[in-house]
Amino acid sequence: MKVLVVGITPLPWKFYQALQKKHVLSVHSIRKPFLKLIAQHQYQTTIIWSESLSLAFTKKLLFQLRENFPSLNILILSNPLTSLQRAELLSAGAKDCLSNSVCTQELLARLSNISHTKNSKQNSAIFSYKDFRFEFEKKQATYKKTIVHLNKKEALLLSTLLSRPNYVFSFQTLYNIVWNATRQPSSNSLEVYMCSLRNKIDKQFGLSLFVTFKGQGYGIVV
Repeated sequence: MKVLVVGITPLPWKFYQALQKKHVLSVHSIRKPFLKLIAQHQYQTTIIWSESLSLAFTKKLLFQLRENFPSLNILILSNPLTSLQRAELLSAGAKDCLSNSVCTQELLARLSNISHTKNSKQNSAIFSYKDFRFEFEKKQATYKKTIVHLNKKEALLLSTLLSRPNYVFSFQTLYNIVWNATRQPSSNSLEVYMCSLRNKIDKQFGLSLFVTFKGQGYGIVV
């Protein structure tokens, strides 16, 4: 299973060792853009290492992750929390909350437990509509037996939109996922890539997948 750990301070060595033995592990600083990383590598689970994060900031981070990746499994690993604080984080979208005093065996068991859900299988699934198919793991689009050739940004944008059909992704959300937040693209970059996807898929095969919601964003409607 692919696991991403995000936080400010380094993850304790005992946790890092245990996770690395069992999973494909990546550790990323919360100070750097990481939404694009999740979308690119199709992480199924994210651990928020919140030792130095406030409850308010952790909840804000949870909301951001839930908004962009509704099927993502999120586990909070932090300093000991009160029952009320755990309830707040669970209500904000966390699948589980653990104290940093937990043993590595329990961490791995909890991680395994939250990952065995219906939603956790989405990243390995195939989106299918009429004769159009998209494999999330490979980021490969096909129509019947014809491969739709996409560059990296097109594939990432398409993967994001298809991950949640009949949902409006805001312009800013798509910018954050497809481009690094530290390097804002030109104002019409998103429009250019959407136009390219429409040409390669909708116009080429007579489909009507892509919808522009004026003043809001883009979505896939099926």
